[in-house]
Amino acid sequence: MDISRDALAALLGGEYISDEVINSFFDLLQERSSTSRALPRIKILDSFLFQSFQNRGPAALVWRQKNLDFKNLDFILVPYHASKHWSLVVADLRTPALMYLDSKHFSPASCLAKFKTILQHLLPDEDISRWPSWPVAVPLQQNEVDCGPFTCVFAEAVSRRASIVFSQNLAISTNLRVVLKDILLTGRAVPMSSGEFSQAPLHVLYPPLQPQPVAPQSSCPAVADNPNCTVQIAPATLASMREYVERNLNRRRVLPFAFYPLNCSKRVRLYPREAAEILRSARR
Repeated sequence: MDISRDALAALLGGEYISDEVINSFFDLLQERSSTSRALPRIKILDSFLFQSFQNRGPAALVWRQKNLDFKNLDFILVPYHASKHWSLVVADLRTPALMYLDSKHFSPASCLAKFKTILQHLLPDEDISRWPSWPVAVPLQQNEVDCGPFTCVFAEAVSRRASIVFSQNLAISTNLRVVLKDILLTGRAVPMSSGEFSQAPLHVLYPPLQPQPVAPQSSCPAVADNPNCTVQIAPATLASMREYVERNLNRRRVLPFAFYPLNCSKRVRLYPREAAEILRSARR
């Protein structure tokens, strides 16, 4: 497989990885599925899908769905790129259900809303709005740049309906990137997760992320428009919020802490005292 030197250099240099790397890896997953009767039938949609659909509407789907028989598919997998962050969205056409896999546990609301609109055009006989959807409890990346490699691990596991289990070797960022490089250069997709194929129900195989619900006071910007709502915040976000408050609570001029609640597509920005109020609510 032809990969540019710049793309490989970014991969091995610990930088954000490009669409070239992501799409090349996903193409190998497509090829593996197409040549093996033992694996689920999958369809990979490229990383440019969401931007293309936003610009061109349903016309962007014409060539992507050409000669595609959805009745014979198990999964549709799409890498999602937004704000320099990679994640994975999956449609299980058998259950049916939608899943969002994100190594930073960001809110799935925006991505899933866009994906549902696209799927409704691809599957006009289905009522996609009724399909269950959830963010999956996946391993967290340990730095700011490994979202791409983690997304590849998630996709590789889902493409063979295997549980997502990181080996001790792949838990190390440099090792994960070398394995990904070897796969790209050999042109052959091999298991990256040590998880095995399973017929378990989807919500058991890929369990939902359990958010920490908090109900802050109505003065908090997170619920200013709806004081009776409960904000759902991922555990990793709460941990980052605690660090932010500890560093900045007694400082005068600081940047706000920004995050997406799991049950809201609107970005929330909090200053230290407001974030401290959220954390007090979480401890109650």
